[in-house]
Amino acid sequence: MALADQSAPERYWVITPPIVLALFVLIAILPWGLPVEARFVMPMLPYVAIHYWTLNNRGLMPAWLVFLCGLVIDFVTRGPLGFWAMIFLIGQMSALWLSGSLGATRTRRWLGFFAVVALLGAVQWLTASIYFVTWVDVWPFATGIVVVACVYPFFSLALLTRSDEKALS
Repeated sequence: MALADQSAPERYWVITPPIVLALFVLIAILPWGLPVEARFVMPMLPYVAIHYWTLNNRGLMPAWLVFLCGLVIDFVTRGPLGFWAMIFLIGQMSALWLSGSLGATRTRRWLGFFAVVALLGAVQWLTASIYFVTWVDVWPFATGIVVVACVYPFFSLALLTRSDEKALS
């Protein structure tokens, strides 16, 4: 269905995922002055939107957009180029893989999110350890996992649509 053929609310729903993702990326790249232990919390926030929109509207969260958001975070935070792009794409692929096996209940989706975020934390830690050629401290990654895992349920409830309510009931 073409964008012109859709009603106004449907058109807004189509542009909502990129706008929400851009907002999360903006929040992630702002200098918040967080302590060292929390340095991986903010860059993981866009994954909340990536995971949610990948599960609920696969076509509205394309891989190129996920990759671009990761590169923006890499560039602005002066990290290794491709680090966050890789993390986000692994997360998106994991969410797609889990979406078929989780079912549609809210609890299963949240548990699947927690599993993917734990996987992403392990991949982040291992990649950072390889990049710096030393075992890096695991606590910043663990803090990011816990905070993002706590944010996701509130975000998903805030964006729950009528069609989601019917599927989840």
